[in-house]
Amino acid sequence: MNPLEQISEELRGLGYEPVRFSLDGFTAGELVGIDYQPACGRYKGQLFKVGIGFQENAYPEYPPHFIGVANLSGPNIRVHSSHRRENYEWSMFSVPPNDFWDSLPSSDKNMKTYVRRHLARFWSQL
Repeated sequence: MNPLEQISEELRGLGYEPVRFSLDGFTAGELVGIDYQPACGRYKGQLFKVGIGFQENAYPEYPPHFIGVANLSGPNIRVHSSHRRENYEWSMFSVPPNDFWDSLPSSDKNMKTYVRRHLARFWSQL
């Protein structure tokens, strides 16, 4: 199974409705998008469109590297690149979770861990 299909399937299993899309000028490739409501940080409780993407083709051994957020104002961390798609301004962040991912057992290298641990940490930094 292709990594984006696997990520989409795992996100569906977590109750999300993932969609695949591309951003003009974003060279890392296609993203898997979900509607996401942060449970922490200054954006807690707001609903955002989030895109997950990466350049590697070896998920789950290598985790998604990029997180994109549509129409995000005033993030506290550096934006890797910005892109426009339809009525959305996408801010792309390069935030690999290698600091903990590499030490996980293979059974924990999945979207459940990525969303609950990495996305939560990402939003707490914004």
